[in-house]
Amino acid sequence: MIGAVLKAIEHKLAFLLGRADTGDGLFDLARFDLEHIAFEYLPQALENYLKLPADMARSHRISGGVTAEEALTEQLIRLDQASEDLASSLSERDAQGLLIRGRFLRERFGEQPLESADRV
Repeated sequence: MIGAVLKAIEHKLAFLLGRADTGDGLFDLARFDLEHIAFEYLPQALENYLKLPADMARSHRISGGVTAEEALTEQLIRLDQASEDLASSLSERDAQGLLIRGRFLRERFGEQPLESADRV
């Protein structure tokens, strides 16, 4: 489970960090969250988990009645969801930009009937 969630987080962070490098003003405050997830929260969670002996991490119950592995899995799921939310926000922003551009083009060039896409 941990490996699958880490792979999902990696995929989302690669997409988001790639967009952040384009300098297109990536969602201002969300950029702060993105950098904390990628460079602080995720590494710290993994570092704390990896300090433990593997057998203890999987079987020994800690405060709250969970194992360290279960606690890490919960944290990773939260980070994955936060990354998903950031990616969704970015996609929504891109879609809104497309709609705004469409409105501009309709105003600029009028409400002419569209011809078939076969001409393109």
